[in-house]
Amino acid sequence: MNIIVVAHMQFFCCVLSVAFINGYGWIPLISALCSTTALYFRYRFPYGSIYVVIAALCLTLVEPYPGSLAITCYPPVSLAAYHVGRHWTRRARFRALILGWVGALAVTVQASLSFLYHWDDIPARIFISLLLGVLCGSIFTVFWFLGDSRRMRELRSEEFKERARRLEYEQEQERRLAAQDERTRIAREMHDIVAHSLSSIISQADGARYAAASARTARAQQAEQPGQAQQSEPDIAEQTLELIADTARDSLTQMRSLLGLLRTDEATAYAPVPALSDVPALVEQSRRAGLPVTFTGITGTMARTLPQGAELAAYRTVQEALTNALKHSPGAATTVAIHWGKDGLQLRVQNDPVSSTAAQHIARPVPGSGNGLRGMSERIALYHGTLAYGLQPDGSWLVEAALPYRDL
Repeated sequence: MNIIVVAHMQFFCCVLSVAFINGYGWIPLISALCSTTALYFRYRFPYGSIYVVIAALCLTLVEPYPGSLAITCYPPVSLAAYHVGRHWTRRARFRALILGWVGALAVTVQASLSFLYHWDDIPARIFISLLLGVLCGSIFTVFWFLGDSRRMRELRSEEFKERARRLEYEQEQERRLAAQDERTRIAREMHDIVAHSLSSIISQADGARYAAASARTARAQQAEQPGQAQQSEPDIAEQTLELIADTARDSLTQMRSLLGLLRTDEATAYAPVPALSDVPALVEQSRRAGLPVTFTGITGTMARTLPQGAELAAYRTVQEALTNALKHSPGAATTVAIHWGKDGLQLRVQNDPVSSTAAQHIARPVPGSGNGLRGMSERIALYHGTLAYGLQPDGSWLVEAALPYRDL
């Protein structure tokens, strides 16, 4: 496209320059050839090609009359001005604009001097000379502004594209962070559900093993002392297996509910999310697993509502505290207290030290990874609450949490 435009301009300028050969020699033709040929290379040599155009224009200043100047030389000047405004740096662009008006001033001076030999009317001579100078400067300025405006449009287009790329990148990062948060939330839920249920199952299995050993001992004593009634070993096994089945079934139901959140099928049935009203059932399940739990109930009066999801965080905190007590302090007396205060919901779970008798029956303690305590901290911090846990001076383990009310 560049070659076609410059070729047409070169042909036009050379044809017109031939008409002035008789009156002004070969200067118009040489100037037209040099200035238009340099424009072929304006993209490869953006500065050098324009300097050649300027040098070619300077040849026309030696002409005795500038009548051929605007006709033969200013078509390439207009294209050069457009190129300068579009491709040169900011400082170079303004320098070229000033140089264009200097060239227009040179045309004015040349015209004024040449009119001395052809025109005796001085006011008319000055007016025509100024008109030629302003015309040349205006042509240069108009095409310079066209190139500059094209450059600004290209810069704005690049800026919009960069903003779009940046926005797409930020959205991708937000999607990744959201997916990471969702994976973390699902990991916490799975840990709370599976850890509590498996801890209960392990505790019941160990209890059944110890009960079977006790039954054998009691059967031997009964043989020595007839008349004493003891619970049979099949009855103990039946009760233990029933509790293990109930615990596994409840865990499976909660796991299906959690995995159902990952489905998009509208026909998927979702189980209700656990809340504070489900804490008594959780306590009863821990009792059946062999942990002596005392639940004081939910005391106090709720002044305002909790943020959405805060009751689930409270439920999971109590669940994790009971799970830890069942894993690390089986048989220890545990107290669960829930109170509605003036600032929010307060939770307190404390288990006594393991007695020496119970410690002898702990053959293999359930290992812990620390994910439960970390999950509790993340849940409570999500609702701007506070969590404290640790070993007390009397050897007991205490977990305290506070969840503030929803801001009005």
